Amino acid sequence: MNLLEQQRMRDRRAYEEGIKFLLQFDGLTEPILESYFQPDSQARALTIDGIYEKMLLSATNVGRNINTVKKHLGHAWGNSVQQEEWLRTKSKVCAFMPKKVIETYGDNPANWLMVWHTIRPNAALPPRTVMRFCQTVISAASFIAQFHSADDFYDWIEFFDRDVRARAALPMLIENEVVGYGFALACDFIKDLGYANFPKPDLHLEDICKGLGLCSQQANMFQVYKTIIRVAGNAEVTPYAFDRVFYLIGSGNLFNHVQLRAKLESMVNRKKIFIEKGRNILQNENLLL
Repeated sequence: MNLLEQQRMRDRRAYEEGIKFLLQFDGLTEPILESYFQPDSQARALTIDGIYEKMLLSATNVGRNINTVKKHLGHAWGNSVQQEEWLRTKSKVCAFMPKKVIETYGDNPANWLMVWHTIRPNAALPPRTVMRFCQTVISAASFIAQFHSADDFYDWIEFFDRDVRARAALPMLIENEVVGYGFALACDFIKDLGYANFPKPDLHLEDICKGLGLCSQQANMFQVYKTIIRVAGNAEVTPYAFDRVFYLIGSGNLFNHVQLRAKLESMVNRKKIFIEKGRNILQNENLLL
């Protein structure tokens, strides 16, 4: 067996072990698990204003940032009170219409204080997370305003999606256009628009890929992304499915099945246990490079 064949077998086994690990939890069946393997949204489902609001919401999806935004601005993904507050924020900031945002605040993120004082007149300076969000409001509006329509935007996304060689350039472009976005968050935004070829190389996937020897310990976020694409191909699943399996192991967040989530979250050191078990299996089968 040459090194390429060894890598292919290792990639398939790593994914298979991820599936087995999750299915050990009572009540978590294959149909339930597979329900997480398709994007929640369908591509081309939003208007241009909806894409802009989605970009703002995705910008908060980093660790505790989302909780800080929920506290100060509300959030569409929060409880009913937070959702109502988000609608008030939206009504104050040009109804989240990107062209009107640019007309009102210009296209320089340095004007973020104008956004904040629109939301909270005469309020003290907000936490850094909220300040960055206000910068995102302007920079994301400037970015989205380049597109004539939602179809124009989706055509642009699919231009990159059609070519595996160019695909990674798309999140790179977005992270350089929009304040508050990094490579992983840009992937998350595209993925959540309904595009299955843009996995998010977050901390959970980075830890597992490195822990199982799927990539080097020195791999950066872009290299982890490329690893996910390769492993998914060798396992004959979509990058989205691979993302979900190892995200669920790392986070325990079965967001559509609250009772099952509690069981998964109750397993202490879940990710560490999986990595150790998976690495031992790969080692015993002589699949580690």
